[in-house]
Amino acid sequence: MIVEHATNSGEGRAREIELLSRFEIIGGHQKNIFRSLKHFYVYGCSFAKDLEKSLNINRGTAHRIIEQLVTAGFIEPLTKTNIPSKFGKKTLIYGVFDVTTREVQLAISRDMKYSSRSLRYVDIIYQRTLPDVVNEGIQMSKIMSIARRYGTGSGFHYTDIAKYVANKYQLDGVKVWQ
Repeated sequence: MIVEHATNSGEGRAREIELLSRFEIIGGHQKNIFRSLKHFYVYGCSFAKDLEKSLNINRGTAHRIIEQLVTAGFIEPLTKTNIPSKFGKKTLIYGVFDVTTREVQLAISRDMKYSSRSLRYVDIIYQRTLPDVVNEGIQMSKIMSIARRYGTGSGFHYTDIAKYVANKYQLDGVKVWQ
């Protein structure tokens, strides 16, 4: 069930997150289950690839944990994304019972990030240009030079990547000077 207001997500899960943090001291494979459940409570919803990347566990373990959490009634399947995974299937997003629409949208954007090679590359260039942001602005020429320097062999034209990085800055409220 997706909840339209965000008041439940932050405040309602705080106690559960704190309790799950205490269970993380348990060793063995149970630790991954508690870490995964905590991840679901923190983010509201997630998917196997997200658990895999965020918690540094393998793909099989992530799928098995999700299956166990669904069976135990902690999470439920929510929706499939429109982005096909590496193996051709669309990603199935699972969530806690009071998940908000915003949390589902954030999970879909994380799925896009993991699925798209070009978006991963944009994120790398964005991170490398962060130190060059001065007075809440950055020169487009600086973005272009970094994209050109790190773009060799990426398979993408550096000007396209630089435009995506500039757009990401603008969405974050940073001015991009030509």
